[in-house]
Amino acid sequence: MSSHAGQVALPGGGRTGDENYPIETALREAEEEIGIDRDQAELLGLLDGFDTISAWRVIPIVAMIAVPVRLQPCDQEVREIFSLPLDQVLDAGSYRRHVVTRGAHRHEMISMYSGIRTVWGATAAILKDLASRA
Repeated sequence: MSSHAGQVALPGGGRTGDENYPIETALREAEEEIGIDRDQAELLGLLDGFDTISAWRVIPIVAMIAVPVRLQPCDQEVREIFSLPLDQVLDAGSYRRHVVTRGAHRHEMISMYSGIRTVWGATAAILKDLASRA
C-alpha cells in the first residue's frame, strides 16, 4: 500500500517463483489481497496490456466468481474493498477523458465517478477496456 497509497486499484502484483504469468499471478494476488478463493474463479480471458504513467505494465485478467463471495482485505495492502454496479462499468458514457501533465510529458487519463468514489487512472482505463469489449 505504501507505493500506491490512496489509489483505487484492482488486485495485482508481480510474478513469484515459476507461476504461470499472468493468470496464476493474478489469481494469487486476488486471493492474497481481497480473499477470493482462486479455485472459485472461472477464467474468461485477458485484456490488452496497459502501461501506466508510473512505468508499470499491467496485464488484466477477467474471471467470474460465483456468489456469494466473502471478501477479506489484506491489512497490509488494502484499506477497503468496494464494488461497482456492472451496468455502470459497462456503460461507455460513465467514463471521462482528462489530460495530465507529469514532468514534461502529457498523458491521457480516464476517470469514472461511481456515485461514492472516483475511479481513475489505470483502474478506470482497464474497466473502460472491459466495457468496450462487452
